[in-house]
Amino acid sequence: MPAAWPVEQVVFLKENWGKKPIPRIANDLGRTVDAIKLKAGKLKLGRHLHAGDEITFCQLMTALGQINNYQQSKKSWINHELPVKYKKSIHKKFAVIKLADFWEWAELHKNLLDFSKLKVGALPDREPGWVDIKRQADIRARDKYKALPWTPEDDSYLLRLLAQHCYGYREIAERLDRTEGALKRRIYDLGVKERPVRADNHTPWKQQDVDTAKKLHFAGYTPDLIANHVGRSAMAVRGLIERLEAKGQLCPPSKPQFGYGGTHYRKVLPQEQWPTAELFLRMIATARNAAIKLRQKPIIDLDRIRDAFIAVESH
Repeated sequence: MPAAWPVEQVVFLKENWGKKPIPRIANDLGRTVDAIKLKAGKLKLGRHLHAGDEITFCQLMTALGQINNYQQSKKSWINHELPVKYKKSIHKKFAVIKLADFWEWAELHKNLLDFSKLKVGALPDREPGWVDIKRQADIRARDKYKALPWTPEDDSYLLRLLAQHCYGYREIAERLDRTEGALKRRIYDLGVKERPVRADNHTPWKQQDVDTAKKLHFAGYTPDLIANHVGRSAMAVRGLIERLEAKGQLCPPSKPQFGYGGTHYRKVLPQEQWPTAELFLRMIATARNAAIKLRQKPIIDLDRIRDAFIAVESH
């Protein structure tokens, strides 16, 4: 006869289902893995993997319409500090991420993302306001340029344009409805010696155009789309962005600011200690925001320290 489940164990199971690995829950409760799974089924807690406040990386890529680029995107994004975690069910680990963490990371890495296939409401969390702007920019980029294989007719037209020695990358790309990057790659693949005429890079950038390029870059526009707004080639835009980044001049006009946790400490600390607590939490917020502005990961987990400090009210 199976041992009855005390109320405390049922509550523990509900609170930790999807957060802790099943074997760990079983060990904490002194029960078998099968008993844990059976009880979770009776309680209708759903699949362990899909419980909690995270989604799997596979679900994220499916919503973005990029499941075919799963491995490549996963490696690239993790190399750019995507805050992914791994959830272990029984024998297998799955990459998961909190949507709030994804949106925060995505706002700083728009250039790595393509939202053209992300439908409104495809992800359970509410989208930040900037997402739709990025989505529309990606849709325009997708519709403007071909995403089709090069045909013999395309190659023939490209070779004729190159042979005239009077067109630059921008002009040829516009005639072929391709991006400048795709054009450059195709010329390399064909192994031809001719190259587009080099653009005049000696014309100084107007401050107005620099500001426009920065604004569109932060909104998630590709260099090819930015080029159309500032009258430059996409390569010139890429060069500008790289120079601004190298000089530390590519800081967004505004970044998500993280609060310092409210005034919860006032419930548990004597009034004479409030200024010290206030100063401590402001220091945490300042360090966190500085790390975001520099696109760096904090050396220590500042959010965890802040949350631990605030959680003192529950003790």
